[in-house]
Amino acid sequence: MSIVRQFQSTRTSRFVKLNSVPEGEIVAEGKYVRKENSVKYPDRWARILRLDSGEEVGVSGSSSLDSGFENVQIGEYVRIIYRGERTSKGAHSGSRFYVCDVLREVVQEDVEEVVAEDVGLD
Repeated sequence: MSIVRQFQSTRTSRFVKLNSVPEGEIVAEGKYVRKENSVKYPDRWARILRLDSGEEVGVSGSSSLDSGFENVQIGEYVRIIYRGERTSKGAHSGSRFYVCDVLREVVQEDVEEVVAEDVGLD
C-alpha cells in the first residue's frame, strides 16, 4: 500500500493534501527533488518528493510545511508527518491551519562535516 493516499492530478507531479492521512501518520517520504508553485495557491510553494517507487508527489498548503523545509536541501531524504489541525490565536484568531513535521534524514557524512566545522578542521 502506498504511503501517499489521496491525490489531485496536475502538471507532471501528483499532489497530496496534508490532512489526507490521520494525525500522526506519514503524508509522504522520499527524496526532495524540487519546489514549484502550488496549483491551488500560486503564492505558496509545493515541495516535490520522489518516492522510493520513483513516483513524484507534491505536498503543499501549510506554513509549518514551509518552515519545515527552510533547512532542507534539494537531494535530501525527508519524511512529512501530519500533526493535525489547529486554530490560530492573535491577529488571525479563529483561522484553522494544518501542522506537520518535516524530518530530514541525517547521514553520517553530515554529522562528520558538522563536527569538523565545530572543531575547526574544515
